[in-house]
Amino acid sequence: ANAVQQNPRQLVRVVITINLAKVHHAASHLFNLTCDVDYVTTMQATLSLRDYFSNFECHQQNLRLAQAYVLDWSCRQQ
Repeated sequence: ANAVQQNPRQLVRVVITINLAKVHHAASHLFNLTCDVDYVTTMQATLSLRDYFSNFECHQQNLRLAQAYVLDWSCRQQ
């Protein structure tokens, strides 16, 4: 929190890291799906991925807000 207050660019790094972790999680989820072709498992995995990607837009919006915050902070420093 202190690092973000001193330099909000840290916030963008945190948001990007979280997004990359979620993408990696989705990819491993897909890998597991292809290894286990059971109908119920497939349906559960499909629903999980649907929920993940419906939330992805929210993550993208958070990233845009973080970038806007950094831009605002940078302008105030000049």
